[in-house]
Amino acid sequence: MLKEKRNKGFVLYLVLGFCFIIGALGAFLLISQANNQEPSVVYRGESTNASSGNRVSLEVYDIYSKPIADIKGRKTVIWLVNYKNGYAGLESKENDKDVAKLINAGDSLKDHPKRITVKYYNAHGSNFKIRNYSGAMTGVLRTSPDISKYFSYYTYASLQDVKSDRASLPIVCSILGGIGLLFVAIAFFVRYKVNKAYDELYAAYPELNGSLDLLQSDALYHDDNLKIVIYKDHLISYFRGFAVINLQQIEQIYHRIVKTKRFFITINQQSFLVAVRADNKKKVNLPIRNRGKKTDSELQPFFTTVQEHFPNIKVGYDKLF
Repeated sequence: MLKEKRNKGFVLYLVLGFCFIIGALGAFLLISQANNQEPSVVYRGESTNASSGNRVSLEVYDIYSKPIADIKGRKTVIWLVNYKNGYAGLESKENDKDVAKLINAGDSLKDHPKRITVKYYNAHGSNFKIRNYSGAMTGVLRTSPDISKYFSYYTYASLQDVKSDRASLPIVCSILGGIGLLFVAIAFFVRYKVNKAYDELYAAYPELNGSLDLLQSDALYHDDNLKIVIYKDHLISYFRGFAVINLQQIEQIYHRIVKTKRFFITINQQSFLVAVRADNKKKVNLPIRNRGKKTDSELQPFFTTVQEHFPNIKVGYDKLF
């Protein structure tokens, strides 16, 4: 039994939209709060109690006023910093404002070290990002034995990656929020299309207004598996929404399958009846239920009915004769 469902499809898209929007807001608030909290783990060179890539605190007791190395692939530089147990490399942009503050602090850092949040990288970890870091730093510090023997060659701290994460968070959340708004917009567009289809059907056949039982009892063709009906001059699809076209205005109709593939494997396929309007050649897609390999064979009675009652319509061809 067919029933009027003006919200069919609308609720699903609306819920998806709000899920994305709420998820984006929640992720932004939670991650922002986490980023603003100072990590409890302090950088201690190779003895740092953290996994490579984790956020840690770095206590800076001194910093060399110029970068000691350029990281060309990452467009960053390495600063030589003195932490409690020795020396380490600090990665950042050359014009980083926080590094400039450390440099401007000068000798006061020795008595009042500044703590900054960085990402800790260990060469023995799987995500060590700077290639040949140890070899490059060995070459740079070869002439500074007093520093080199206390330098951590297999770990470094990245201020740049912390800032990149902070900068990317609003972008990622904006994308998620944008997807949510898109789903909301689609929801209202689907509702508009469904309402328009019902209004068109009732305008053509007032007897259907209030009860759609006649769509089944008086249908020229009805297939509840494929979710399509031919009632007098109109083709109706009630799969994933509600769509109506006037077959008197159509010159061609055929079946189209849209496949979604990943790694050359079809993971989903959707079926549509494509109707070509006679006046402007515009193609109208009516979704129908895809029944796998049976879809084409199950559509044959539909095409036969169309040919019998609408002989001017060409059926089953991708192109016009």
